[in-house]
Amino acid sequence: MRLSDVVRSVDDLKPNAGHSLFADPPRTAPDRRIVVLSADLAAALRAPGSAADTALMARDRIMVFDLQSSRDRVVQPLLDELKLQSNMQRPNEVVRIEGHAKVPGEYPLETGMTVRDLVRAGGSLTDAAYGGRAELTRYNVVAGETRKTDVVNIDLAAALRGDPHEQSAP
Repeated sequence: MRLSDVVRSVDDLKPNAGHSLFADPPRTAPDRRIVVLSADLAAALRAPGSAADTALMARDRIMVFDLQSSRDRVVQPLLDELKLQSNMQRPNEVVRIEGHAKVPGEYPLETGMTVRDLVRAGGSLTDAAYGGRAELTRYNVVAGETRKTDVVNIDLAAALRGDPHEQSAP
């Protein structure tokens, strides 16, 4: 079963529904770590059966966010669980979107997550957003001892179009 088998059309959703969703409860990896999954609902509906049309598993629960409300009710419990499973070798897997996102805040870092995915998680950009350039700040733990900070300038318009050269993972 795929996402488009459950949500067949945007007409099945309430007005003001967004196109992001999280599988809840999160899936569990073989090592019992939580794996968070989200999908681009609009892409899944445009191409049923494609890679964008996420395959669902037993006990997945689909939660579609509206375009402007806080996602804390869904996201905060996931962030709390991710924090509990973090340690010095595997730091907390959380990303943050700030600035002119419709719903700025912290979100779970997903495997293979891109700048485009993070903007989607944050409800897209407001009309006041500057779509030319953005700044991505990365914090990496080196040898479990120090934190290294990298600042990367992103061509935001290219990243949102899906340009692979601008899709640096958060």
